[in-house]
Parts: sequence; C-alpha cells; structure tokens
Amino acid sequence: MKTSGYAVDLDFKAKDFGPLLSAAGLPGVSGGVQGWFRSSGTLPEDLMEPFETHLAAAKGRVTIEADVAGTVLQPEFNAVMNVTDLAWQPEDLPLAVTGVNGRMTLSQDRLTIHELTTQINQGRVTLNGEAVRAWRWKYSGPWKKMKAINATLNLSGKEITLPVADSDTETVWMESLASSVTIHLDISQKQTMESSGTVDSGGTGRIPVQSVVAVLGLNPPDQQGLDLSVALDRTIGLKASFNPETAGFDIHTEFAGTSLDPFLATAGFSGVSGQLNGQVQARGRINASLPSQVTEQLKPAKGGLQIRAEVGGSFSEPEVTAEMLLEDLQYPVPEAGLLVSNLNGSLALSNDRLKIMSLTADMGQGTLEVFGDLTLNNFMPVSGQARVLTRNVTVSVEDTLEAAFNTDLTFSGSLKKAGLTGKVEIIHGEFYRDFEFDLAEALESRKMGSTGPVEPPRDSGKPSFSDNLALDIAVNYKDPFILDNNLAFIMVEPDLKITGTIRQPAITGRANIVEGTVVYQKRQFDIGTGIIDFVDPFKNDPKITLQAHTAIRTWVIYMDVSGKTDNLKFRLYSDPAETHEDILSLLIMGKTTKELGKGSGSYTGILADKASEMVGREVLSSTPLDTFALGYDESGGQGGNVNVTMGKKLSERLEVIYSMETEDQETVHTNAAEYKMLETSSSERLTTQKEALERKLP
Repeated sequence: MKTSGYAVDLDFKAKDFGPLLSAAGLPGVSGGVQGWFRSSGTLPEDLMEPFETHLAAAKGRVTIEADVAGTVLQPEFNAVMNVTDLAWQPEDLPLAVTGVNGRMTLSQDRLTIHELTTQINQGRVTLNGEAVRAWRWKYSGPWKKMKAINATLNLSGKEITLPVADSDTETVWMESLASSVTIHLDISQKQTMESSGTVDSGGTGRIPVQSVVAVLGLNPPDQQGLDLSVALDRTIGLKASFNPETAGFDIHTEFAGTSLDPFLATAGFSGVSGQLNGQVQARGRINASLPSQVTEQLKPAKGGLQIRAEVGGSFSEPEVTAEMLLEDLQYPVPEAGLLVSNLNGSLALSNDRLKIMSLTADMGQGTLEVFGDLTLNNFMPVSGQARVLTRNVTVSVEDTLEAAFNTDLTFSGSLKKAGLTGKVEIIHGEFYRDFEFDLAEALESRKMGSTGPVEPPRDSGKPSFSDNLALDIAVNYKDPFILDNNLAFIMVEPDLKITGTIRQPAITGRANIVEGTVVYQKRQFDIGTGIIDFVDPFKNDPKITLQAHTAIRTWVIYMDVSGKTDNLKFRLYSDPAETHEDILSLLIMGKTTKELGKGSGSYTGILADKASEMVGREVLSSTPLDTFALGYDESGGQGGNVNVTMGKKLSERLEVIYSMETEDQETVHTNAAEYKMLETSSSERLTTQKEALERKLP
C-alpha cells in the first residue's frame, strides 16, 4: 500500500486551565500545564489522495501564533498568521499562483488582512481589508439586540492573465482590476440557531432580483463596439463596453445600498440580512477566437436595444413580464448580400406568451414586416401564429445568384402540427454561376449520366419540428427568371407550388422556358421550346423537354433534350440530314469528316483530337511536364495508331523528350535530348546533334 509521510511538532503552555475543567464538569479544580508533542509517520494513500494533487502543486510557509484566554462560551484570543512565498501551480491547469505573502490578525471581534499580495500568471494582485463584529439594537416590532458584522475589502491587480476553458492559448487579459466594497450584516442569534444550516443551490430559491433594465447600444456616436448598461433593482449598476476591433473590454459595476437579504436567503442563511456598497472596475482584452458574428458583423452594426423586465418567483418557477424595444438597428447579412437597417419593433414577453406587436425593417431596397402572437411553455413556443411580409427584398450570393422577391407567409399551429402557407413572387432574378460540362461527352453517351441513388432521410425516431411543419407556398413571377452563364442564357416563367415539409419539401407545377440560347464551342443554339415539369410530388426530379437549333454554314442542327435530370437524353439531327459523326464534327470542327480528309469519316478520330486537347490542358496544369501531346492516326488501318509525347525542360536550352507510338501493332519507344544552340548556329547542326542523341529501344 502506498503511503504519505507526515510530521507534527506541538508546543503548549497554559498557566490556569481551571475554566476548562469547570466546563467539563469539574468545578473547584485549578492547575497549569506545559509541554510539547512530537509525531511523525505515514498516512494511507486513500486518506491523502483527495489532497495529494493540490499539496504536490503547493509550496511555501504558513505560520500561526495564538494566545487563548477566557471561557469556552466567551473565549478571548489573539492570533497572527504569516504567509511567506506560498505558491500553487497544478500541472493540469494553465494557472500559476506564486509569491503569496501577507499578514493577518484575528481576535474574537476583528479580522484584519494587513496586506496580502500574490502573482497570478505574471500578474500582480493585492488584497487588504477588515471585518469587525459589533452589537446594535434594531427595531422590528419590539427592539432586538442584533449581532452585526461590518467588513471592508479592497482588491486590486494589474496585467492578470486568466485561461479560458483550460486553454493554453485562449485567455482573458486584465490590464487593471480595482474594487472597494463594504458589507454590513445583521445576524439574529435566535433565528440563526434555529436555522437548519442547509444551503439552497439556487435551483428552487427565490430569484434575488425584482426589476431589470438593460440598454444595449451598437457602435454609438464617438465609440466603437458594444455599449451595455444594466440596472438591477436600482441598486446595482453595470456599465460595460466591448471593442470588436481590438477585443478590448471595460466593465464598471456599482453597488448602492444593495440588499443582500434575497441572496443570503437563497444561500440558506436564515436570520441574516445585510447591505453591500462599493464598486468594481476591470479593463482588459479577450485573447480568444471569437465568432465572425461578434468580430466582423458587429463592426458596421448600429442601433439600440432596450429591455425592461419585472422578475419574481423562484429559479425553478420564474415569473417574468418583459418588454423589448428595438431602435434603428442596422447590421449586415453577408451570406445573402443584405443590409438590414431601420429595424424597429416592440415585443412583449411573459411566462406563457410572446407577442410581436410590430417589427419593421429595411432590407436593402426592400422592406420587412413581422407580426405574431405565440403561446409559450417554459419560455419555448408551443403554438401560435406569425405573419412575415417582404417587399422587393434582394438576395445576392457572390458569383452565383441575385434575385428580388415579394413574400407573404403565415405560420400557424403547434409543435405537433404546424403549417407555413402563403406566396412568393419573383420580381426578377438571375443565376450566373458557371459550370464545367462537356457536351461532346454527353452526346457520345447519349445521356448526361446518373446522379446515383438518392439516400432516404435518416429516421431519428421522434419527429422533429421540421418534420411536422407542412408547407403550402405558391411561387410565381413578375418578370422571368434568367439563367445566364457559360452554358446558356435562358428565361424561365415559373408557376410552382412548394408542399411537403421543411425537411422534405416537394415542388409541383411547371416552368416554361420562353426564350434562350445554349452555347458550346462558340456555337449558339437557339431554344425553340422548353418546358420543366415538376410532376413527382415525392421527389424533386423535374422532367425536362427542350428543343434548340443552330446554323452551321448550310446545315441546321437540332438538339432535343428530354427526361429526368438524373437521366437526360440528348438527340442530334440536322437538315440536310447527316450522320451522327458528321453532326458532331460540324459542331466541334466546323466541317464534316469527309471535308477533314478522313476518307469515309472517323468519328473516333474527332473525339481523339478533342480528348487530346482536354487531357493535354489537365496534364500540363497538374504535373511538372512542359510538353504533352496525344495523337491518333487511323489512316494505316488495323485499328489505327496511337502516339503519346512527353517532355521536360531541364534548362532554357536543354529539353528531354520521351515518346511512345504504335506502328503496325508494335510499340516503339523513343528517347531524345534536344539542345538549343546559339542563334548563330545552323539548324543543320542542331538536327545532326539531335539525331546523334536519339535512340530507339526494342
């Protein structure tokens, strides 16, 4: 068994311990005692384990000297405690307390901290104060003799670094800390003796605050950041500011005759009352990674928020009546490219109700209005109705989308069954994000490909609110929606309905393509007809029907697209009629296969040339190669010949080249080194040198 060592030295001297013997039931006996006691040994590990970690992290010296006299019921004593170089630095916490030095004196009526200084993570803290016990008469019906304690504490510090959530890098740095408070306690001896001594953890105790007034300002004039003012029962005043640019904070709290009675009662101190006066000031900086909503979006925000509340009841069953006023709030929503401004409103909150009397705002060039009345349970909404109106609100997603719309949406119902109904009108919209898409590949396979099976939503067991919120929203337009990117320019007129739930929305209806073009290889296809039908109420997989045409010299080439998005079918035909290979050759090269001199025409050769161009770009951009070429020659018959050439420049003048080609069903490898001579050198010498270095491998 592991043990811990200990040593005890005790010296004692008492000239007359008769009062002690009398208290023990031996009156009339007097005498004195003097001596010493020494002991050392070991203690079981189980006994010392709770203290071992903290004791191992501590070092220093504490001495106590005391003189005791009087009786057991009325002792008289004087004690002096000196602390010298005390330190505590646990290994598992980024907190170091060192250099604790000070002196305290204690008597039956007074405790004095003459000065206690310490160093916390390189910062300096100083504490001094005094607590005095006295007796006074207090009238509460009859006059009562009360025991009173008056205490004064002064705490100051500078350059204190405190860790955040046991982090080594994220800290709160206090440049300065200053506080001076006085505490007065009245203790009814009879009630204190009858007290059970139990302490309420705060779960069922009375809420010690009755009224709250809070005012929050965002970037007020001549100040950057947050400015917060809070008054509790008009006896506690808090003023705080925070600068998101520097992460600096400044906090000032004042106590003016603050009653401690509710706090003491909540803590279980029956029969004790008191007051608190003084102030606490702290200034510093938060050295931690704060969310972008706090740092970036707070910088341009403006406006104010006021909260007035009356509070009662207990922590387990609070009673709250509050009013919230929003005054000219302004803040950006960068994800949607929106600036919300002139946000004004009034909300009323109680235990069982949240009423939005009015909430209005400007959203870019548009407006927002919200009204509602919600029933609450434990301050969470369980049922109610709310209406949201927007006019000409423009949403912008960078490099993707810009759209303006009107909405009139109404929410109603409960957590078990709710609905969101209304309409959305697209005033104008444009989707302009570019896509990577190879039409030749799609035409070769005659379909666009499959997106794969759609995984069903995971069943989490208990239905959530998003599962129970039914949708019934009509979507129409004022001006057609525009798709304008590297592939197409299309104008769409939607007439849709969104149903289902938030988790699984379903779209039904039709969107007509009234005008547009599709572009590929600088060939513009004009859309003649186009329809997008949402016919499946259980899956958002529209059926597309589109016909487009383009003119190339004397040919008119038609392209029909049909089917679901995960299995689109492409069909090409022309007037005058040509083979599929010739149509693709006209689209890519501008000539038929016969005009390209390929005999009867080689559809494979055209695709090989196109593949060489595409693959060559990818290889050169993703590898160290400086030269890459892929070729296909079908003139020799027997399946055609393939050749691949790769090269790397070793210097400005020297390049190494490797090539492989098939000739008559045999593979030939060639290595070559090519050196660029001076401008005055003849090309014949360069050719001769190249031929001398060239070697064919078997």
